[in-house]
Amino acid sequence: KAGRQENALQELLRYTTVLQLMIDCKSFEVITGNPPALIRYKCTFDFMRHADKRRLHMKDIFASCSWTSEQEMQGAWDRVANLTLQSDPVEMEVLKLPSEEGVAGSDKPVWHKIVWAPAVNPATGLDSLMVSEYDISELKMVQADLLAANETQGLAFASISHELRTPLNGIIGLAEALQMRWGSDPSAQLLDVIRCQGLRLNGLVDDILDMAAGKRGKLVVRRGECDLHKTADQVCDLLRPMLQPGVELANLIDPELPMMEGDPNRIAQILTNLVGNSIKFTSSGFISVKARKDCHRSMHVIEVADSGKGISSDRIMGIWGAFEQESELTGRLHGGT
Repeated sequence: KAGRQENALQELLRYTTVLQLMIDCKSFEVITGNPPALIRYKCTFDFMRHADKRRLHMKDIFASCSWTSEQEMQGAWDRVANLTLQSDPVEMEVLKLPSEEGVAGSDKPVWHKIVWAPAVNPATGLDSLMVSEYDISELKMVQADLLAANETQGLAFASISHELRTPLNGIIGLAEALQMRWGSDPSAQLLDVIRCQGLRLNGLVDDILDMAAGKRGKLVVRRGECDLHKTADQVCDLLRPMLQPGVELANLIDPELPMMEGDPNRIAQILTNLVGNSIKFTSSGFISVKARKDCHRSMHVIEVADSGKGISSDRIMGIWGAFEQESELTGRLHGGT
């Protein structure tokens, strides 16, 4: 009966938010603690003595944890033992030993987050350590499940990556071969557009796959030199077939403009989006791409202007949010998100 009661108490302990103990900084003996901590460490209420009548010690807390090596445990001990009132709390996530948990029929790993905070014993005024233990087993299980899911997703995306890159590389290679055959033929310029956009699409596929597989939390911007005139030319050549009749698209960037430091792929991507939007909303008139160097701010300024309907002043700031458009009518008439 006593064994069943103890197991019931230990099972209840798994759902307790915090175990708290106060430790004397000189002897490292436990001074006091809350009832869940007493149950967890099998102590009696008379002066925090262990079941074998030995005084509960900080070493008992460390002994209840699983360490990868003696060096790891000693390092953790040193960090805690050297705490002073001016120190920040020490936090550690540890795996508790199954034999210490004592929950019948439970084979799940038990993880605790232990926070060691310098404090003053209100009863004696002596330096002490306030120890708080939190059961984070469920959190660790969720993290493990997410890690396994990410690994599975990574394998799937690696396979998709291969299937996407193979035809893309074939298109790029075919365009290069036709360029070499036709030489100065006017059609070779269109082939160059196909080749450049194929290379750019290849880079975007890499970025999307890397982000989807969780390899990076954000896109990486690669620093390099970018010829703005040439980049704008490629974007204009790509999008010119989408122009409505009577609309002129002009690259007005000076070919002699100094090189810009930045990621050519990202700049081409931004220009494609801006010019593409201008084409979508311009039914007559012009679209122009300009750039200049601002020597005072050591930067380049790129402008895409058009004679389209424009954006109402009260929506200027709102459209920069994700999935924002000027109005619902805009989405129905012109598509997009």
